[in-house]
Amino acid sequence: MPKNILIVIEQAVNKCLDMDLTKFNQLEIVVSASQKSLPVEFVKELLRIQVQCGSPVELLTTKGTGGHHVEMYLAWLLGRHIEKTPDANITVIADNIDAESLLGNCIDEEYHDRICIIQGDADVPKSEGLKLEKPAQKKAPIETAVAEEKVKQADNKLISKLMERQDILEARHPITGEPLPSPLNN
Repeated sequence: MPKNILIVIEQAVNKCLDMDLTKFNQLEIVVSASQKSLPVEFVKELLRIQVQCGSPVELLTTKGTGGHHVEMYLAWLLGRHIEKTPDANITVIADNIDAESLLGNCIDEEYHDRICIIQGDADVPKSEGLKLEKPAQKKAPIETAVAEEKVKQADNKLISKLMERQDILEARHPITGEPLPSPLNN
């Protein structure tokens, strides 16, 4: 059975009311550290979720207090799950998360089809519409030359991004300490 993980950001717990949570092997609720107490209704909902899914609900707290600390924590959490169980299907229910930016900048493209972020006023799919099976992998023969070209393009893109950083451009000789000539642009 594939691993199905549900991550709910604190404000979005109400969206879990109509979901069949038994399809998830792991549930994680993320709350901010600034929240010193939880409302009784919130705790009742957590207990209901725990009883319904049959496995413990993990309550995770973020340590930051800035504007994007939840997004940063979520990016870290997704990375941790991808590292530990790369074949897991991950569903995130959250409000006020820039999903496109999060997936585009923090998560490798190969994992995008296994991560579903439900946010804002979007309706959470009901249990009969919730599909958590791993999608069929599309495998096409990749020629070595094409793969090498893609690696070269990725390297050139990384090098060009590094070249924009003025603080790391000044390279020094390891023994003499003299500045090295600036690299040539391709």
